Amino acid sequence: METENNLEGCGVEKLATIIAIGTTNPPNCFYQADYLDFYFRVTKSEHMTQLKDKFRRICEKSTIKKRYMQLSEAMLKENPCLTIYKAPSFDVRQDILVKEVPKLGMEASLKAIKEWGQPISKITHLIFCTSSGIDMPSADHKLANLIGLKPSVQRFMIYKSTMRKMSVLEGKATTGEGLEWGVLFEFGPGLTVETLVLRSFAKNSTP
Repeated sequence: METENNLEGCGVEKLATIIAIGTTNPPNCFYQADYLDFYFRVTKSEHMTQLKDKFRRICEKSTIKKRYMQLSEAMLKENPCLTIYKAPSFDVRQDILVKEVPKLGMEASLKAIKEWGQPISKITHLIFCTSSGIDMPSADHKLANLIGLKPSVQRFMIYKSTMRKMSVLEGKATTGEGLEWGVLFEFGPGLTVETLVLRSFAKNSTP
């Protein structure tokens, strides 16, 4: 802290440095070659042969080798709403995300801290970014408790809505990179894959 204060007094611009990276994946791994049969089996859709053939072509043409998912076949059997088309499943999916997202964050954080080689007590700030699992207390608070951060650590939570505010500060015409059209692919905690076509209106206009 003393060094930081001296730098501020000298007018020196401080830059963030990446000194360690930790990654983790959900526990269940499915190879792409097996995913097709798994998907149609758990959704009880094996009779939809034309759709299965189409999905097979998609899998074969993709560069994906394996998929990591939080959901297991046992969890899907316990929550059949996750495998039924248009069945209400939002609450179930949110409950999974709220519980598991901080755990994944903990695993990745502990790996990075180990690579860093310094005690956790030296951490002064925590920035947590997610598009899933909105809850109170938020995921950053849960992660701080899981890895044992001091209460004095400054936490900053970033959700998707932050993008528009940052675009305003950066003087861009629209959200994100200043473009008008975009595509959003969102991969859920298991079988959910959502594709959205997005249009970003100018910040000073109304849709």
